[in-house]
Amino acid sequence: MIASDGSRLDVSAVPPADVLVVPGFEVPPTFDVGAVPARLEPEAAAIRARASAGTVSRPRSP
Repeated sequence: MIASDGSRLDVSAVPPADVLVVPGFEVPPTFDVGAVPARLEPEAAAIRARASAGTVSRPRSP
């Protein structure tokens, strides 16, 4: 895929992650971090479906 600024974007399958570390991401004690990924499940399912359908592109060799 080519972004509007001309950058090439490639996608590759990766194994499931147990932990996501985001530097600088501060969370107040009352914030339910687990609820955020749950709200994104439809998007994650769509990405998984595309990946399992073989539509994941691989970076080209230089």
